[in-house]
Amino acid sequence: MLINLTLFAQIGQAVNPEIPVPKDYLKLEPVSLNVGDFAKLERTFTEDDTKNFANAIKDEHAIHLNPDNIKTFAEKDSTYGMFSSSMFTSIIRKYFPTAVYLKQQLKFKLPVFLNEKVKATMVVRDIHDEKKIVTFDTIISKINGSSTEKVAIEGEAQIIIPTLKVR
Repeated sequence: MLINLTLFAQIGQAVNPEIPVPKDYLKLEPVSLNVGDFAKLERTFTEDDTKNFANAIKDEHAIHLNPDNIKTFAEKDSTYGMFSSSMFTSIIRKYFPTAVYLKQQLKFKLPVFLNEKVKATMVVRDIHDEKKIVTFDTIISKINGSSTEKVAIEGEAQIIIPTLKVR
């Protein structure tokens, strides 16, 4: 069950996309987390986003960029699953700028279509205080105006948070 997070930002502010990430990483306040805390990020992926990603990874044979090929597994154009899952990195960087990504496991369940609104959610599942390692459940859901969200990508992330306050 998701609970409302009141301390996922660096200095005790409620989660808000407008909160700027501090530039002076060395003076960050310790972060306190509890199992069940979560953060979310919403966005859409455009054709230009997908073309730029394909260019960045040097994918010259991208099924995502060829309308004839895309129809082989989906009814319309989609973006890369790995590109969609980069939303988790955005969440981590926003709230834990000094964090180090240790592991990410992903299961791709549904394609993320171009111009489709999706939401990435990271929920704290486990905290290893001594090593400052936090394990998150990670989910990307399709949120196109329906009352029920469909899970497109799910998995687990593990990160070290140097500023994690040991209890």
